[in-house]
Amino acid sequence: MVVSPGEAGNRRIVAISDYGVVPSARSDRARAINTAIEKASRDGVSLRFAAGDYRIDGDVHLRDGVGLYGAEDGHSRLIAPGSARRIVAGEDSSATNAAIDGLVLDNISIHALRTPADGLQITNNLITDVKDDQQIHVNQSRGVYVAGNVLIRNDVNSGNSEYGDNDAIGSWKSSGMVIADNVIGGLTADVARSSALTDDMAARISGYMSTYGDEYDFWDGGFYSKGLDMSSATDFQILRNVFHGNPDPNYTVDHVVYLKGYERVTVAGNYFSGWPTDSRGGLKIRNGRGPIVVSNNYFDDVPVLTYILGNHVSEYEELRDTIIVDNTFDGDGAMVSFWNKTDRGRAENFAVYRNTFDTNGNRDLLILPGPAERGTEFLVAENTFEDGRLTARIDDDNHVTRNTSSSTRAELDRASSDIATPTVGTPKIDRRGNLP
Repeated sequence: MVVSPGEAGNRRIVAISDYGVVPSARSDRARAINTAIEKASRDGVSLRFAAGDYRIDGDVHLRDGVGLYGAEDGHSRLIAPGSARRIVAGEDSSATNAAIDGLVLDNISIHALRTPADGLQITNNLITDVKDDQQIHVNQSRGVYVAGNVLIRNDVNSGNSEYGDNDAIGSWKSSGMVIADNVIGGLTADVARSSALTDDMAARISGYMSTYGDEYDFWDGGFYSKGLDMSSATDFQILRNVFHGNPDPNYTVDHVVYLKGYERVTVAGNYFSGWPTDSRGGLKIRNGRGPIVVSNNYFDDVPVLTYILGNHVSEYEELRDTIIVDNTFDGDGAMVSFWNKTDRGRAENFAVYRNTFDTNGNRDLLILPGPAERGTEFLVAENTFEDGRLTARIDDDNHVTRNTSSSTRAELDRASSDIATPTVGTPKIDRRGNLP
């Protein structure tokens, strides 16, 4: 999918200093920024911040078509020194086709909850240490594009704190959302070696670390409950992101990605690591009409957990067209499971096809139901098991010939993404932010 720029991308960009907003870390700039946005909306322009720090003691409110852009040379940082503040899109007034690009947001989240913020672009920002439940939260909006951002959260504002779920990105009843090429969570030696961390992103993070390395924990800043929490999602694409959490059992952790009540979702080319290997972690797929295609991802000790559960939030008590194809599962915690917790739920057209499982053989790699399960259709075929054997727990005695799925090999081949599966190679950045 090619994402076209919204109106903000087509507007002339002027210096926000032309509207009287200059950096200050000591005095509040929120009111002046809001006044500048109002004037920019009337003038048909977008705004660029000069490099420097801007203290924010109140929420910032976007308007239709207005973009907020960071400095082209240096960093423009908005700081909320006390309680968390928000850049608010579409709550007290319309904010369609707006943009937030190239900013550093310290204890400031981005929220579009009450009124749709269609076409919102959130790109190339550093969002860190938010004392709020979610760093980006978008509801009931269409065509939102979240790309190229770095999101970190330290252990003070973590999953066991007073601030709620502490997720990176959340959405409810949105459609056409693209979440691509972001780094969510802290770096580790393994993440630094992943091809999913591009050279350009490593260079950007190196620049952030050289400026803010003493203030933010870029290496271990993965203290999230969930990476993504997507409820009633339609036509979503989750592409080429790096996810790393902190599996410390002392922290309240949920799932790296939680998809529930969905229709038409693609999860491709991502690198997943650092979430628990039990039922609290993993990529969780729950109650969907499909199709959902999970392809060309690297699961570093992270499982794929699929469920049909009772109707909690007007979800479908079914799991249709679940295609898990061409992924790499590395580590004893990396596996695929399915559980039906309802009396009437059905799994139709569920395929685990042409994946690579590379473990020590200490755990079941596939947990699927047997013929007593109502209306199930499963295909398990052409997977590669690096230890030379398939370890599976399936309720019937034959774990590979139950090929009743309606998918054909040709359909599965077409479902696979053209995005390359991440690999692990040489480090692209070290703990001090040095590049090779």
